Amino acid sequence: MSAPAWLRTLRKERLNGPDALSLGIGGTWCAEIGQRIWSIVWRGLDQPQAMLTSHVLLLFLMLSFMGGVLHLTARGAVDGYVPRHNWIILGITMGVAAFVVVVVFAPGLHGLAEQP
Repeated sequence: MSAPAWLRTLRKERLNGPDALSLGIGGTWCAEIGQRIWSIVWRGLDQPQAMLTSHVLLLFLMLSFMGGVLHLTARGAVDGYVPRHNWIILGITMGVAAFVVVVVFAPGLHGLAEQP
């Protein structure tokens, strides 16, 4: 039985477009599985607050984000180039994410600017 494509890709010295695609898919799947297991454990332990602010969740979110970026920008997966539509979707997604971060965190940052 051979290893999945994304695990074989991790052993390569040089990566190409289809390798990035397989890493993106594998990373996204690992993040999803990790988030689901974390959620099941969280519910099984009567929803401890410490698990909601754990850095492990950030790892899963970052892995999911990076998997999506690798998936969208996999050069060579479609006729040797990254389609313009993929770059536009990536740009819009990044813009919306930046907007959400500013809206969520900006109210809490006002007090920091006024402190001596």
